[in-house]
Amino acid sequence: MEFHAIGQDAIDGLIGGMQSKGSELNAAIMTLMNEAIAAAKSTLKIRSPSKVMEWIGDMTGEGWVQGLRKKEPEVAAATASMANASIGAAKGAASHGQGEAGGLTQHITVNSPKHLSAAEAARQIRRASQQLALGRGIA
Repeated sequence: MEFHAIGQDAIDGLIGGMQSKGSELNAAIMTLMNEAIAAAKSTLKIRSPSKVMEWIGDMTGEGWVQGLRKKEPEVAAATASMANASIGAAKGAASHGQGEAGGLTQHITVNSPKHLSAAEAARQIRRASQQLALGRGIA
């Protein structure tokens, strides 16, 4: 007998055996998968929600809190620096003006739940312009 024929017969036997036991193989795979799922749920103490994941979330949050507290002086200094830079930029824009010819450009959007007449829209735009000008110390 030739090795080629032996190999073919072996493969055919393997395929035939698997096909004849296909339903048993499927059942065994399903049993293994269900056991794996049950083991994972048990290990993770999953009782909707997972107690382990809840604990990880608690510890993650606590880590953030402790980390921020350790860095509180640096966070406060950086926040103050950013606020001062923003205030300085706003004061500079108000005192030096922006837009064409040193003026100030305003973009105003009026949102209203009801239709406004042209006169009412103009009143709201004028009111918003006055509030912006007062806030910048212009009017």
